[in-house]
Amino acid sequence: MTPDCVLAADLGGTKILAALVDAEGATSRLFEVATPAQSGAAAVCEALRQLLEQVQGGARPRAIGLSLAGVIDPKTARVIDATDALPGWKGTALRAELAGFHLPIAARNDVHAALIGESWLGALRDCRHGALLTLGTGLGAAFLVDGRLHEGHGQLAGHLGRTEWLHQGHRVPLESLLSGTGLARLHGGAADGREVIARLGDPAAKAALQAWVDLLALQLRNLHWAFDPGRVLIGGGMIDAREHWWPLLTPELADLPLDVQPAELGSRAGLLGAARMAWETLA
Repeated sequence: MTPDCVLAADLGGTKILAALVDAEGATSRLFEVATPAQSGAAAVCEALRQLLEQVQGGARPRAIGLSLAGVIDPKTARVIDATDALPGWKGTALRAELAGFHLPIAARNDVHAALIGESWLGALRDCRHGALLTLGTGLGAAFLVDGRLHEGHGQLAGHLGRTEWLHQGHRVPLESLLSGTGLARLHGGAADGREVIARLGDPAAKAALQAWVDLLALQLRNLHWAFDPGRVLIGGGMIDAREHWWPLLTPELADLPLDVQPAELGSRAGLLGAARMAWETLA
């Protein structure tokens, strides 16, 4: 690793990943720790600080890039809003928490960061207009417009999981249906999406998966007509089971000029996006 590097970290509800990253995207000193989510924001920030110190070692990074769960203000690196997955996370000021490093800090929402990573080194690197959907415990999205991340008026662009959907006569968040958790809800008797996939020999599991794919296809069709992204990447935990549902999805989109692909960078997308943001603070 060249000494010319940045510190990058991807902080989610279950783990924190950090590394040194050079200007070409090569990583070194990649470490991971569990996120002490239920211990509160102070404990999470302390875990992040310790991990960054471990990664830094004797290196002299030029900046810090952060991919963070929640709605993030990129100008202040403050958490504007967050779910209960990280109790007390809302209001956390990351720039102040990491002031001891005496480095410029760039921060964004984790899905926004992942899109930046994919547009730098992944499956969106040759695109001017595109989108990323993450299907895991919840549903996230980010949009690439004219080669740049579209954040919206209040950094809310892409929070598709928070949009509302009618289900059995009730308005529910879309991610309560279109996610790994949502697949289990559509099934009605499984603990999570992985259990539904494991039960696909069962008619009820097959029906739930088909309903889930139908909903995904509908959202992709709506994205096509509302946003015209050209290419949509799908990432998140559910992509690991795509051999079971991708063949069901493809025919439902056959009439659209929409290029739908699996995300290329996997779990490294947010980390690399954070690194790219850090380098951009130095430009």
